[in-house]
Amino acid sequence: MPKLLRIPKLTILMGTFAVMLVTTPAAMAVTIDGTISPGEWSGATTYNVGTDSGLTPVSGTVSLVADAQYLYAALDLTAYTTSTSHHGDNLGIGVQSGTGGYPSGSWVEFNEADTQPGQWPFSSGTIDGRTALWQINQVAQPSLPGDLLAVTSWDTGHRVTELRIPLSALGGLGGCDAINVTGDVDFNFAQHWYPAAVPTSWDPADYAHLTVLPCTPVPVNPTTWGSFKAIYR
Repeated sequence: MPKLLRIPKLTILMGTFAVMLVTTPAAMAVTIDGTISPGEWSGATTYNVGTDSGLTPVSGTVSLVADAQYLYAALDLTAYTTSTSHHGDNLGIGVQSGTGGYPSGSWVEFNEADTQPGQWPFSSGTIDGRTALWQINQVAQPSLPGDLLAVTSWDTGHRVTELRIPLSALGGLGGCDAINVTGDVDFNFAQHWYPAAVPTSWDPADYAHLTVLPCTPVPVNPTTWGSFKAIYR
């Protein structure tokens, strides 16, 4: 069994080793302005948003994509209109690196509400006119990250929210790494979860599994040096 050494962005197998260089990804080409423009989210994965009784009925969609710095999300909530009653913690999203499900592993979590819910220990600040809570590994933070963005628009007659969630607290994400996402929006006195029902345990079906971009296979060009074999990607 060859000995495995792990260095950020570098994996070496003694005897036969592979070197993988991962470039730092640029920010995704989306604009966080509460407007979903044609083609803007074409590179994202889209999931239904619905009540926690099996996602029925569907109340909208969420599109998710991530690079090494941020998770980007666009919620198009067609059933959440300006006349729909709402209450409490009306939007929440959590991002995990690793496996095991909430609350294990490394987590960041963003919540915003029209008024601060009683279950919050305090507010981390305000964003887009709403009170907000930022948590790292279930610990409420005294302030919001400066690069966190959240914009909601009602121009379509229903709620459209675009988010940019910083992932630096998850530590050293790179291209092809995996993250898990779950969240909900509360309105009309019901919880509307995505991508599935409320995650009460580690069930992979309860999470959106995203691959950090860029993650594009590159042709392999092997070079042999004595007993070593290097593969550059």
